[in-house]
Amino acid sequence: MGKSSSKLSSKESRFLMEVYSLTDEQLDEVYRDFRARAGKKNYLDFEDFRALYSGSRFEHDVSDQLAVFRALADSERLTLAGYVRLCQLSQSAGSGPDPERLRVLFSVMDEDQSGTISEDEFCRFLANFVDDETTMQNFFARADEVSGQKQADLLPRICQFLPQAPARAFRLMCAYVFPQVR
Repeated sequence: MGKSSSKLSSKESRFLMEVYSLTDEQLDEVYRDFRARAGKKNYLDFEDFRALYSGSRFEHDVSDQLAVFRALADSERLTLAGYVRLCQLSQSAGSGPDPERLRVLFSVMDEDQSGTISEDEFCRFLANFVDDETTMQNFFARADEVSGQKQADLLPRICQFLPQAPARAFRLMCAYVFPQVR
């Protein structure tokens, strides 16, 4: 996927489906949700992003919350489906993501710092986040700037996994955005 086009090649689509354990329909749903929220402007502002992030339509059986959290903690890679499940569990527990931490995630996705997430930025983030250490490092650098000393105990643990296991760092990123499930 190049910087000039938001269209995914079939190879990139297959990669996303494999990495995030998505079906064709689920991948289509991600893009439908993006386009529905972006509308004619073709980008997401922070409020759109928050609504997209908290309003996932993926349905999962979440009857045993502890089992789901254990599975997320023990798995080698957190899939998009697992991350959506984490979002849903957080909401069902009566609390959503920390707004300031969600702003950090938005800032990372907003590569050009325009205050919006274009479809290109959204696609690049989906395609690169799991295995791209630069994206991970940018996320945690910004997280560190925003949160200062409040997360001093969590961020070193996250950073120690960046070179060896970006997927594990991704799970810890979930813990950063959803501190109530650590």
